[in-house]
Amino acid sequence: ETVSGFSSEDIVLTDANGTLGPLTAVGTDRKIWTATFTPTATTEDASNSIGVNMTGVRNAAERAGVGITHSANYSIDTKPPTLAATRPITIGDDKLHLGESTTATIRFSEDIDPNSFSIADLTVEGGARLSNLRRTDGGTTWEVTLTAPESPSASSTTGNKISVNLAGITDLAGNAGVGTVDSTVRYDIDTVLPSVTITLADSSLTVGETTTVSFSFNEAVNGFDASKIDLSNANGTLGPLTASADGKTWTATFTPSANINDASNTIGVNMSGVRDLAGNSATGTITSANYTVDTRSDTTAPRLITTGDTTRPRVNGNQLVLSFDDSSDLDADHKPANEAFAVLVDGVANAVTNVTVQAQAKTVTLTLTTAVSHGQTATVAYTDPTTGNDANAIQDVAGNDATTFFAATVVYNNTPAPADTTAPVIHTAVVTGNQLTLTYTDESNLDAANTAAATAYAVSSAGNAAISVNSVAVSGKTVTLTLSRVVTNAETTVTVSYTKPTGDNVIQDAAGNDAVSFSNQAVTHGTSVADTTPPVLITTGDHRPKVTGNQLTLTYTDASNLDAANTAAASAFAVSSAGNAAISVNSVAVSGKTVTLTLSRVVTNAETTVTVSYTK
Repeated sequence: ETVSGFSSEDIVLTDANGTLGPLTAVGTDRKIWTATFTPTATTEDASNSIGVNMTGVRNAAERAGVGITHSANYSIDTKPPTLAATRPITIGDDKLHLGESTTATIRFSEDIDPNSFSIADLTVEGGARLSNLRRTDGGTTWEVTLTAPESPSASSTTGNKISVNLAGITDLAGNAGVGTVDSTVRYDIDTVLPSVTITLADSSLTVGETTTVSFSFNEAVNGFDASKIDLSNANGTLGPLTASADGKTWTATFTPSANINDASNTIGVNMSGVRDLAGNSATGTITSANYTVDTRSDTTAPRLITTGDTTRPRVNGNQLVLSFDDSSDLDADHKPANEAFAVLVDGVANAVTNVTVQAQAKTVTLTLTTAVSHGQTATVAYTDPTTGNDANAIQDVAGNDATTFFAATVVYNNTPAPADTTAPVIHTAVVTGNQLTLTYTDESNLDAANTAAATAYAVSSAGNAAISVNSVAVSGKTVTLTLSRVVTNAETTVTVSYTKPTGDNVIQDAAGNDAVSFSNQAVTHGTSVADTTPPVLITTGDHRPKVTGNQLTLTYTDASNLDAANTAAASAFAVSSAGNAAISVNSVAVSGKTVTLTLSRVVTNAETTVTVSYTK
């Protein structure tokens, strides 16, 4: 009915959990009033009511109401969701290794709207990741999978937390949470792989030595024993392992194998199955630094012999032989490659096509592409493949490698000269006084020991007294006949004849080629007066001083031949080669107008400044 006296003072809010705005009468009959009710914040109450004190309210008859009239019950939920007061976040396993997963449980103070909560509202530390968020009841309890990183790192992380962003989460009443809450429980992640450092106390092992090997891990491990040690490249054996108390270090005694020479050796550990205390396991094999093993009894390398005509480097045709000095035999099974050698003949490369090692003879024979001719100059060089112990090299059976030798190594050329099959040919006949000199052309000198007797010659001078031959002397390429009388310059028609005798005593060269008979060879006159002009050394043209190998030839101009019997000693000559090894003169030989010096060593084509001096 229509009332009067009704105002906001009549409204009882003691059990309302909220406030009421101004009253507004609906219509003019004053029966209905409205006002806006605002519930109290952060309140959750299922028993609430609003009352009206009727004692001050009167109807049209001025009768007042009695007592307080209450509304029906209503509920209020303005409280935002929070995490549960006890055990809000728990973690199944708080010690994780690489790739390991565990379950984290998140408990709220009330059921939350499942559409308002996702993994995006959660953050984790230590590089972990979350997956499979799910509720286990009406919405109060949730589980999520926490997984450690799957890639190793240099360090582990500890004290990691899970954080929940409540601001994005609403309860079933639509109340949004406030702020971010961190878990009080923490988790650790170990992403460091176990590793080991292998060290040898002595990295250069010789005969009779042993050394201590240490296996030092970066952290305590399980699963390491002798079966994990790889000795396939060790060249030795390992004694029993001794472990330290901390589970990080093991030691053992290493004994190198006998009669080994190897500069590349390692000890390894197979890390498969070796785990740290978190359960992380590495893969592959970790090896020690390199160490050397030389347990040979013979440690001296073969030495190239460079002296002696039968032992120094020498060549005959296409076979070049190198001799070595060593206490043991050479290794014929691991010979060097052809390309390890460089041979020069008269300064031009001559490739090696084959290498043969004679183990007991201690020689290395090189087969050359082109045969070396008599008189050519040759050098040989050899390059050791590496400074270490090589599989294929000049080496002895103990494995000692010969050292590199260079192109300055001269090769003695004992290739014989081609066979001389050409007989000497008479060239000139000259008479001076009672000396008649026959000069021959030939590749070699005449044979002075097995020459024709005086009776093989006939000398005549037309219209003058008879001439007989008293004696014969052979030197170089000349035959000197001593006549029975002096031939004067007035005797203008003088001839000489030679009749080759039977038997071995004939005019012949050193190779045994016999000169043929000749008749009435015209004889010219030499100088009729005393020869007072000294021999003069020829220094230009084809007859200038020249050296071939260890033979140095000096050619002189003179009216007569040089005196072969009374010549200068070797000490009168001095030979030098600028910037090269010293040269001495071993012997002197005179023939005709040439002086041949035999030198103490071969002079190579590379020696461009060679001089000779003579002191009378």
